[in-house]
Amino acid sequence: MDPVLSIKRPAAVETNFDKCLICQSDMPETLAALTLRGLPSFRNAMEQFQDDVYQRLFEQSKDASSFLQKCPMLHRSCRSSYTHKRKLEAVGGKRAKIDFHSPSQEPLVEAGPSQSRVARTK
Repeated sequence: MDPVLSIKRPAAVETNFDKCLICQSDMPETLAALTLRGLPSFRNAMEQFQDDVYQRLFEQSKDASSFLQKCPMLHRSCRSSYTHKRKLEAVGGKRAKIDFHSPSQEPLVEAGPSQSRVARTK
């Protein structure tokens, strides 16, 4: 019997809001809260990359108040790398595959002073 191929997309993986929204890992880096001020650039990056972060969070993030009530957290280096202007320009609307789980990936820029509160460390 021939195998049946499915064109269904795999179910989206649940997001653990106690971990970094982007990498979902237990890196020892401090987590900072995503704020209303930072949400538009985060959503723009998700829309550009159309990656697993987009699959998990884009629809949820449309309602800013309910999304921010979940206390979404990010590593500063993940946020900085994910929303970096040059990286977004390079994507140019094309899909990008970014491996934020790679231990060798360094942030593209140093995180500057942040307006977000630091909530907890892992």
